[in-house]
Amino acid sequence: MVAILSLAIAIALNTTMYGVLEGLLRPRVAVRNGERVYELRFFGDRRKLLAPDAVEQALRTGLRTFEGVTGLIRYSRIDQPIAEAGNRFRRVKAAVVRTNFFDVLGTPPLQGRTLFSADHAGEAAIISHRLAETLFQGEPAVGQPIVLDGKHHTVVGVVEGTPSYMPLSFDVWVPTGSETRLVPVSLIRLREQASVPAMKAELKVIASRLAIAAGELPSDVAFRFKPLRIVVGLRWIHRGLIAAVAAILLVACANLANLQLARDCRAVGSSRCVPRLAPLADNSSGTSLQRVPSWPVSDWPSGSCSPSGVCNPSWRSCRLRWMDT
Repeated sequence: MVAILSLAIAIALNTTMYGVLEGLLRPRVAVRNGERVYELRFFGDRRKLLAPDAVEQALRTGLRTFEGVTGLIRYSRIDQPIAEAGNRFRRVKAAVVRTNFFDVLGTPPLQGRTLFSADHAGEAAIISHRLAETLFQGEPAVGQPIVLDGKHHTVVGVVEGTPSYMPLSFDVWVPTGSETRLVPVSLIRLREQASVPAMKAELKVIASRLAIAAGELPSDVAFRFKPLRIVVGLRWIHRGLIAAVAAILLVACANLANLQLARDCRAVGSSRCVPRLAPLADNSSGTSLQRVPSWPVSDWPSGSCSPSGVCNPSWRSCRLRWMDT
């Protein structure tokens, strides 16, 4: 009974841990086709001769493999500014984003809306669902005022944030309004049918054009891009759960083995699982050895063995089955 109960518990825990590991290794990210979003960086224009929007305009006119471009930067030099709502506050990660940020990512709002091009800097703000729970504790967050690093904002939407995906790892996103030059292009989305080699070739041509406009050598100007990957982080509590489940599985396997051994012992017909064995002795021919059980006569199966140790076929089969276990 103990073996069966421990095996049932092990199976239940094993199923639970598969679900936990699935959530850890493949967390849910509220992004449309996240594998098509790439982080993009521009290297060049060391003398600052290009116009503020030169890179974006070059991408829009010369790159046919992309669906949209956007960007984000940190809100301030302070690593974690304070967000306040009434008498509740919390240190947060904040970012300044372009107004098309969530449109390019394909992230839907949980409450309210995402950013519009008409939103002005210093007014609208998008917050994560975790921050909404902390500051408003179940109350509707849309339309509520918050103070971020001493500046007043109004919550216009709530999105599902996650620490596993860099663009959505923040707690607050505020728009740049019309001054998009403050936020350089840093994210790009490929079209569905576009390939990475084709985008790489187009970016090389655009970099050469920008190098000519900046009066630099083509080898000194380049674009670098990489896919935005989902970051998997196993904390100590996750490792502890995995170790505990592994230990329970080992105990269940040992109990199952003991259960099988007990069944085999009952099949022999004795209540003792480890009978005494007589030493090996030569048979009459002197050419082979056989092991003869030295159980008391009272423990022998009736009609199967004689006191002299000569076994009939039925007892030999029982003995062999006992010896195999």
